Amino acid sequence: MQSVSRRASGAGVLAAGLLWIGSGCETMGAVSSSGSGDSYSYVMGDMYTTEQTRLPRAFEAARTVLESSGYRVGSMSRDDEKGQLSAQRSEGQTVQVALERRGLDQVRIQVRVGVVGDRAESKRILDEIRLRL
Repeated sequence: MQSVSRRASGAGVLAAGLLWIGSGCETMGAVSSSGSGDSYSYVMGDMYTTEQTRLPRAFEAARTVLESSGYRVGSMSRDDEKGQLSAQRSEGQTVQVALERRGLDQVRIQVRVGVVGDRAESKRILDEIRLRL
C-alpha cells in the first residue's frame, strides 16, 4: 500500500511541475501585416512568429528595423537556413533576432529583448519587421 501512495505523490509533483512550466507560456493573437494570419507567441521571454517570405528578405528587414530603432548591430550571421542578429542600444538594452527557414517561402522570426524579455519592445520590433516584408 505504501508504494501506491508514493506513486500518487510523485504524480502530484509531476502535475504541479507541468502547471508551473506551462504558466510561462502565453500566446498573443495578432493579425500579420504580411497577410499570413499567424499570431505572435511569447514563451519565456522570446516572442516569435512565422512569416511568408524568404530568409534574405526577412534578415534585411530585421537589420533595417534594428538600426532605425536606435540599436547598434554588433554581430550578424546568415547562411541558407538560419540568420542571427545581435544589437544593443547606447543605454545598454540588448536584442537578439533569430531567423530560421521553415520552407521555401516561410521564415520563423524570434525576438528577445534583454535578458528576461520585454514583451512590448519585442512586439514593436516584430510589427516593424512585418511591415517591411
